[in-house]
Amino acid sequence: MLKVRKKCGFPNGIDVGSRGRSGGLCLAWRNDCQISLRSFYDRHIDFMISDDGEGRSRRCTGFYGAPEEQNRCESWNLLR
Repeated sequence: MLKVRKKCGFPNGIDVGSRGRSGGLCLAWRNDCQISLRSFYDRHIDFMISDDGEGRSRRCTGFYGAPEEQNRCESWNLLR
């Protein structure tokens, strides 16, 4: 992911590796914003974005649920 991010013009990033052949998450950003990582794990990245222009912060979460139906309750628990 580092090579892909740099090629796309994103010098900063957080990667969450995949399990086997599926999954994985990436958060990428340029130097014009401030990112504060709150938490991450296999299926989520939780972070704050500080907006210098307006002085506000926003919380964002990148998430994907378990693809297997029997594991979806874990996904809902994570969101809670």
